[in-house]
Amino acid sequence: MTNLKLLSLQKIWDSAPHNAMTDLIRYGNRWYCCFREGAQHVHKDLGKIRIISSDDTLNWTSVALFAEEGVDLRDPKFSITPDEKLLLLMEGVICDNEEKYVTRSPRVTFSSDGVTWLPPKTCFGEHEWPWRLTWFGEKGYTISYRPSDPLNKKKPWEIGLYETVDALEYREICHFKLSYFPSEATLRFMPDGTMVALLRRREKEQNEWLAYNLIGHSKPPYMHWTWNEASRHLGGPNFIINNENKMWASGRIIWPTPYDIMEQVVVADMTLDDLTPKLVLPSGGDSSYPGMVEYDQHLWITYYSSHEQNTAIYFAKIGVT
Repeated sequence: MTNLKLLSLQKIWDSAPHNAMTDLIRYGNRWYCCFREGAQHVHKDLGKIRIISSDDTLNWTSVALFAEEGVDLRDPKFSITPDEKLLLLMEGVICDNEEKYVTRSPRVTFSSDGVTWLPPKTCFGEHEWPWRLTWFGEKGYTISYRPSDPLNKKKPWEIGLYETVDALEYREICHFKLSYFPSEATLRFMPDGTMVALLRRREKEQNEWLAYNLIGHSKPPYMHWTWNEASRHLGGPNFIINNENKMWASGRIIWPTPYDIMEQVVVADMTLDDLTPKLVLPSGGDSSYPGMVEYDQHLWITYYSSHEQNTAIYFAKIGVT
């Protein structure tokens, strides 16, 4: 039986009132963590995307900050392109003066050193939300969701699988017909090319915790999928597949209590059928969106949480035995 043990935990950033939505990667023998800075969680707050870096996991410095006038930048995600560029994908949301949704579109930027970045470019399409881009071979893959009617939140969302060779233009591979409101999804690959997806759903547009995650898998050319409903709901889902094809997932879980609900970030054992929480990270309240890296025989996770005053970014080192 595989066990997880929290070996160390540190708060690595809390400069803004609300620091959230992390991702983590190693690039050029350094660690990079990205996240959103703002005054609060919601769209009416115009968020910025900050990148911090470390060579020892102990000392972190800011290396980049992205901001657009009138645009809420959200959900930054890293990946490394086939030509060894560090890529940052993020979403730009625009609301009107009454704080109602108007439009959104992804942005993408590239760097050769993690510090100097090209000006972000809009990509993909209006209203699309490709939550994470994962590369396999010469192509990048993402699951993107969008409103079927941008002016009516009660109508079902559209969702599909897309591929790209440059992170700017995307081609739909297949359209998913999934129940409830499918949204955020992470894709990873088995060595044989099998694509695995961990996908978040909501029973209602604003009621996330009543619909369990879906775990899907498909072989090339990824036109036909097998989906299994997990027995848990993880918000902001992320997972990794290690060299032994072992899967670890992380995200926000909501535990019902006699008087209320409790939100925490967990690490879960993941199979193609289910999620089994194994470790609860110090967390609470508004929390989730973990970045995950397996390195030096340990699991390293960034996440945000509001269990200590303002919402801050945390970095955990986890032993796997």
